Amino acid sequence: AWWVAPLFAERAWAVDFGGRWDIRFFRQLPPMATWPLLVALAVGLATAASTRVHKRLLAGWDGDGLWLYLHLELLCFSLLFFFVGGYLSDVFVNCRFWPFIVYSMLVVGALAFAYASRKAGLQALGAAVCLCACLSFAWRAGGREDDPAWSRENHVRHWSRYNFEGLEAIREGDVVRRIADQVRGTGGRLSQDMHPGHEALGSSRVFEVFPHFCGKPILEGGIVNSAMGSLAAYTVQCEISQHPAGWPLLVKPPPFNPASGMRHLEFMNVRQFVARGRRVQEAFEADDGWRRMGDYGSGKWKLYRSSLDSSSPVRVWKGALPVFESTDLQRDLLEWMYVPAAVEWPAVLVGEGTTAPPGLAVQSHAQYVAWLASLTNEPPAAGWLDDCSTPCDDVEMLPDGGIRFRTASPGLPHVIAASWYPSWKARGADAVYFLTPGYMAVYPTGHEVELRHEEGRIVLISRWISIAMAAVLALLATKSWVRRATAGN
Repeated sequence: AWWVAPLFAERAWAVDFGGRWDIRFFRQLPPMATWPLLVALAVGLATAASTRVHKRLLAGWDGDGLWLYLHLELLCFSLLFFFVGGYLSDVFVNCRFWPFIVYSMLVVGALAFAYASRKAGLQALGAAVCLCACLSFAWRAGGREDDPAWSRENHVRHWSRYNFEGLEAIREGDVVRRIADQVRGTGGRLSQDMHPGHEALGSSRVFEVFPHFCGKPILEGGIVNSAMGSLAAYTVQCEISQHPAGWPLLVKPPPFNPASGMRHLEFMNVRQFVARGRRVQEAFEADDGWRRMGDYGSGKWKLYRSSLDSSSPVRVWKGALPVFESTDLQRDLLEWMYVPAAVEWPAVLVGEGTTAPPGLAVQSHAQYVAWLASLTNEPPAAGWLDDCSTPCDDVEMLPDGGIRFRTASPGLPHVIAASWYPSWKARGADAVYFLTPGYMAVYPTGHEVELRHEEGRIVLISRWISIAMAAVLALLATKSWVRRATAGN
């Protein structure tokens, strides 16, 4: 109830990620893990085939029967979704089930080996042999010419060292620290192009640790982020990167177009950008809206900052925001993103379950499509954001994730560069409206506005159900324990 009920109730506000990987199961399976898979399948078939075999096997597990069944169940479901999950839904990505397959078959294999060792009276020897087999899985080095898919890069030893050695052990690792020192304490968000050259810093995703590393918020374009705003973030990543990462299923990846990408970055409150690709660096050098802050790693990484003075996430729009009916909020916000000139005209979209600003006429979805078609494919020039809006600089980011700001322009549309969600509630404004590209707009009724997350009714009910059931289970367990203790006395 805690997880599943909200998942289904708020399904419309989540973003699907998916896409099957080209994985050849038995070629990718580690050679030393083949025997646990065979043992696991044999045990599973034996316990399922005959009640007599089932009872006899279970009686000999010496208390390990529960662990056996749990891991057999995990293995069966993992294999099922690995092979056929993609036909049920694109969100069942086969590679995500790989760790569960390897883990469960190793555990079932170990339990079966322990059972056989106990039956043979060779517990100590059996444990030593099983431990050696597990160590071989982690220690094996080098690849096989007949099986190049199982190469050094897939081994536990290699990846353990890679993940735990830290930036200090990486030749270019100091680049990350120096960039962090440059952006620490600055306003706005940080973003970067996706480029394989970032692997020299330990990972192409290394800049995603900056919120923890130096307190710098980022544009989450590379993170598996299920908020509505991720659709826009991934679209910008395609515009601004020569080697974009995977994107949500709905996104139609636009071509490399840094001129449009820079305008979208500015709208999304990105004020610093790390460029690794040569063409990306050339685009930022030529744009009047960005200035270079520094070079790192012999010039391979370049840090740029926006020439915009304000980094406030709240801006007062000078013109009226158009309001349209939406048949599909996710698809419609993407259509807005695909038109570079639309960035000057964020639109309020009124979909199912959302309301329109009072006193504003709602245009039809057909008018929305026609309006987008009437706009040009040329992005605005540098400085466009200050021409369209004025920053609201008296903004406080609250510890619980809320936003509080003071404004001198009540009644005018205020655009907030943060992902919209139904749980956002406003004090000092009538409502929080869905704005392209998945952001928020409010029309203040006074000079102070506060926005906070308030859990919906379904979430609260599901949590109370979970707590109640946990209490019932605890009570039943206590009664059972008391009954056994009394019977023993």
